Amino acid sequence: MALKRVFIWPDTHCPWHDKKAVSCALKALRAFKPDHLVLTGDFLDVYSLSRHDKSPSKIMGFAKEVAVAKKLLERIDNAAGSAKRHFIMGNHENRVYKYLMSKAPEVYDMINVPGLLDFERFGFSHFDYLDHLRIGNLILAHDIGHAGKSAHSQSLNMAGMSIAIGHTHRMAMVIEKKLQTGELITGATMGWLGDPDAMKDYMPASKVKRFAITGFGTAYIMNDGTPILVPVPIVNGSCVLEGKLINGR
Repeated sequence: MALKRVFIWPDTHCPWHDKKAVSCALKALRAFKPDHLVLTGDFLDVYSLSRHDKSPSKIMGFAKEVAVAKKLLERIDNAAGSAKRHFIMGNHENRVYKYLMSKAPEVYDMINVPGLLDFERFGFSHFDYLDHLRIGNLILAHDIGHAGKSAHSQSLNMAGMSIAIGHTHRMAMVIEKKLQTGELITGATMGWLGDPDAMKDYMPASKVKRFAITGFGTAYIMNDGTPILVPVPIVNGSCVLEGKLINGR
C-alpha cells in the first residue's frame, strides 16, 4: 500500500508574505502531488484588525488583505491537484473573531473566515484555532499552547504522539520513541513563508534573521499510521524536495 503524502503549508501572513518563497512552495506543492494539503494557520495576518499599535507604512484595509489572501489561496488550490484540502485557524485568523466580539458583536454570527476566504469554493475543510487535524498518527495544529524555541518539543510531550505545529516561524524537529511500545514519535515545526521585514512589529530584527526560517514541510504516513516528517527549508527562493532542486524564482 502506498504511503499517504501530506504537504504542510506553514504561517504565511498574507498580505505580508515572501513572494519568492511562496512561488517556490507552489512549485513544490505541484511537484509533490500530496494526498493531503494542510495549511497550519496564520495564513492571514489580519494586521488591520490587530489590537497592537500599527505602523503607518503597513496600513491596508481589511478588505484588501482578504482579497490578496484569496488570490493566493486560489493559486494554492490550482497547485494542489486532487489533494484533500484542510485549513487550521491560527491566532491571527482568530483576530477576526476577537474584533467582532469587541467592536461589532451584532454581526458576529454573520462574518467568519471560511466565508471570507471562500473555503466552500476551494473545497477546504476547516478547524478552529486551538483545534487540530489528525492524519494517521500525526496531529497537525497551529499551536496547542506553546511558543518559542522548544514549542515543538513541548507540544510533543503534551500530545503524547507525533505533532506538527506552526506559530513559531522556526524550523525544528525532535524524534523520540515511546518507552513501552517503541513507537516512533516526532514533534516538528516547519518554518514560515512570511516576509521577515513584516515581523519587525513583533520582535527584534536580529531575532527574526536568526530564528525565522523560510520553508514548509512534508510528511509520509506509513501503513501503520507512523508519520515520517521532513522539514524543507527554502534558500534564496529554491528548495530541495525528494532529491530534486526546485527553483521558485
